[in-house]
Amino acid sequence: MVRESEFFERKARMTANGEVIDLVTKPVGESRVTELLAVLPVLELDRFYASFVTAVTVLARGVIYEETISDAQARPMMRAINEILHLTAGQVSAAVRGEPDKRYPIDVFVKSAFEHARKAALERNLELCISHPLWASLARADVLTDD
Repeated sequence: MVRESEFFERKARMTANGEVIDLVTKPVGESRVTELLAVLPVLELDRFYASFVTAVTVLARGVIYEETISDAQARPMMRAINEILHLTAGQVSAAVRGEPDKRYPIDVFVKSAFEHARKAALERNLELCISHPLWASLARADVLTDD
């Protein structure tokens, strides 16, 4: 079982009137991401990849619209994000085609994604993009415990 505190500093809680209390996500390191993805059943791994793609597009949007990032700074960031998106889209594509054997192994996928992120100083951003989709997939796979 995996503890939820590994993912959140403050956990989201639904109040009686349906309001969600704040959620502060913690980064999950590269080696731990590899370990946690490896425990997911195939369907949850596919769901993770699909959700992760969306999170990375939000990261790209942040780079593009952040006024304090110059075009010269944004270029390597966007190259790294593009490579991560390409890598992840390949994982999703193989799942949709019903060819999971065509996917990169989990450790190769994670290592490659982190290498691209490191080149553009986006490692922490990548960790945060991974945390929520990974937590959701682990929760659906019923391997999370409350602290």
